[in-house]
Amino acid sequence: MSDDAIEIDVAGWVERAKTDPTAYGQRQAAEITLNAIAMTAPLNEKLILKGGILMGLAYNSPRQTADIDLSAILVAEDNVDEMIKDLLDSAFPGAAAKLGYPDLILKVHSVKKQPKHIEIEDAEFPALKLKIAFAQRGTKQEQALREGKAPGIIDLDISFNEPLRQIQILELTGGEELLAYGLVDLIAEKYRAMLQQVERNRNRRQDVYDLDRLIVEHELNAEVRVQILDVFIEKCRSRHIEPTAASLQNPEVKARSGANWDRGTERRTCLCARRKIRCGGDRACRCITTALQFGGPFVGNSCVGFCRAASDRLLAGAVRRDTRSLSGDAAQWCFSRLA
Repeated sequence: MSDDAIEIDVAGWVERAKTDPTAYGQRQAAEITLNAIAMTAPLNEKLILKGGILMGLAYNSPRQTADIDLSAILVAEDNVDEMIKDLLDSAFPGAAAKLGYPDLILKVHSVKKQPKHIEIEDAEFPALKLKIAFAQRGTKQEQALREGKAPGIIDLDISFNEPLRQIQILELTGGEELLAYGLVDLIAEKYRAMLQQVERNRNRRQDVYDLDRLIVEHELNAEVRVQILDVFIEKCRSRHIEPTAASLQNPEVKARSGANWDRGTERRTCLCARRKIRCGGDRACRCITTALQFGGPFVGNSCVGFCRAASDRLLAGAVRRDTRSLSGDAAQWCFSRLA
């Protein structure tokens, strides 16, 4: 074990889903996949865990996902998809046996390059979307798997050309080590994701929820806050987003961050519920859900609002940072808490 590795109870995470056969199987498949990556060079040096599964494993988030998101420190060459597929397929049996799942069979069912209709090495922001199929040995599901069908599936997404500043090492159950986003990169990328959804024409409520959990449950000093701000700006610019003091006040950003909030599993453990704050109900929940101190005007049916002053401080700080005159006060931008 590396001296600075963080021990992660993956086995416990799997067992917590035992009452739900579908989720239980997906988490077993995810555990095998994570170990297959950790056991296999060069994947264990080039793939960095992030996203919802990292939130569940390292930050004890109750969000239910077994899908795996990774950033790659790899050149997106023409054959990178086949290389990753072959390495994973070769590693799955050994990882399953080591973890005590000798009868769980995994196989890369499909790999899709993104964006479509362009060679991956020519894409500015390429990605791979893999589907990992799994089945129990000796069952009809195994036969279906061998016929090219997918009786059980988890998704594995890999993004390329992503700026990375802070990487941590996770020690998985069983001792294998896996690289993962550090807290600075995780928070910064969550903020950027909120801005990206306008251009993508997508709704994403999970970033707000994850940011709430990360900010509320970690003591972040002024130095770390400045690091997050720097990385946030870098990540935005890497995707041709120029953050301004008004970016987080964009009504569409608010709406896409808050869409369908009251329908998700996240709503049951929102900040109001955890802190027993008087709430205006499912349609107007006065909670501070992120470091941006949401709690201003509400958006549709969501409990997500934006505190204008907090977002001003965040991105005004970004502007001052560019002119090399970021003050100590600006470094405090958006981490005020509920009294």
